[in-house]
Parts: sequence; C-alpha cells; structure tokens
Amino acid sequence: MSASANAYHGRRLARLAAVQGLYACSVGHISRDDLLDKHRLYWQSHEMDGLSFENMDQDFFRSLAGGVYDHSSDLNTHIAAHLAPGWKMDRLELVVAHILRCALWELQELDDVPTRTILNEYLEIAHGFCSPQNVSFINGLLDQIAREMRKLDDNNKSEPAPKDHPASSRNHERA
Repeated sequence: MSASANAYHGRRLARLAAVQGLYACSVGHISRDDLLDKHRLYWQSHEMDGLSFENMDQDFFRSLAGGVYDHSSDLNTHIAAHLAPGWKMDRLELVVAHILRCALWELQELDDVPTRTILNEYLEIAHGFCSPQNVSFINGLLDQIAREMRKLDDNNKSEPAPKDHPASSRNHERA
C-alpha cells in the first residue's frame, strides 16, 4: 500500500483487513469462523507495509466481513446486473470482486456513512492492489451503483435510499 500510515485508522483498517480476509476465504485458506476470529486476531498483531492494525475497529470488521461473507450471493447478483453484457462475476479478478462486494454491502447497510466516504475508501484500497484499469472500472461501477441506490447527484452529494427501497430491505444486526 502506498498511502501514508497516518491515514489508516479504525474503520479504514477494518475495510482493508476485510478485503484481504475475504480474498483468503476465496482461495481456500480460511473459513468464515477463521475470518471473523483468527484473521482478525492475526491482523491485530501484525503490520503490512508499515501499517499497524492494532487500532482496527473490531466490531466494524466483524460486521463488514461477516455481512459480505453471508450475503455474497445477493451482492454478486446486484453487481452482475451492472456489468457489461456478456460479463459475469467470475470474470473479475478476486480482489476486484471483494472490493466491489464490500463497498456494495456498506452502501446497502450503512446509511450513516456518506456515499463518497465509502467510494473513496474502497478506491484507496483498489489503488494498493489493482491496476489503473481496474481502479477505473471499480470507480465507474461503484459510482453507477451508488447513483442508483443513494440518489447520488453530480455534485457528489447523496441521500440514503428510502427505507422502502430494495437496497434497504435487509434488516440484520450490526455490531
């Protein structure tokens, strides 16, 4: 990661650890329980490129990683609906898919987090792991989804989707 270590804290660290943990689940290295427990503990005691994860927001990590893991099929369906004709989720690089899933989960579940914050956080993660073309792809797709879900306008201001909007239909506990 090329961003300054000072810019990484709480939720930002949890987002980064969630993307990496979900990637590890995809390649078969860890189970859901390991993701939520052992992976979280692993990152708490390790550093990556000078970033310490000891200040990671633990509750947010569990909510985000668990929510994305548990609802990946629904998230994939939503993302796939925004892909170009002929494209399927399995055509995306794993890290790209996990960045999109995590961002979409937050857009659906966290009405209190501004849309631009969510998009910017995941674009920052993408810059650390993806090619410039994939960063542009992620940016365009997330912008399209955000405009649909949160009425994002051209001035980057947003309002959460109304409670009767399909994006707000899931009601499950958040940590």
